[in-house]
Amino acid sequence: MPGARAEAMMTGTIPVSLANHDVDMFIQNGVNGFYGNSAEELAEHVAWLMKNEKQREDISRNARLTTMDIFNIDRHLAGWSELIAGLC
Repeated sequence: MPGARAEAMMTGTIPVSLANHDVDMFIQNGVNGFYGNSAEELAEHVAWLMKNEKQREDISRNARLTTMDIFNIDRHLAGWSELIAGLC
């Protein structure tokens, strides 16, 4: 996942992204962000976000929680420890 997307999500920014760079591994449409295959589809997501304040707040919170879960230091260190242990 591109670092810029992860950094934005860590601040609660809702990602609206083209369906590339394994976006579907990190973003669930309508849960913690949006992705689509065309500019028109992305514009529809943005328009929906502008009209739905409560859902926007929930999705923003979920975006932040997702990145805190995926990119936290404990998970990172556990992954490296598991990899190194598998080499021995």
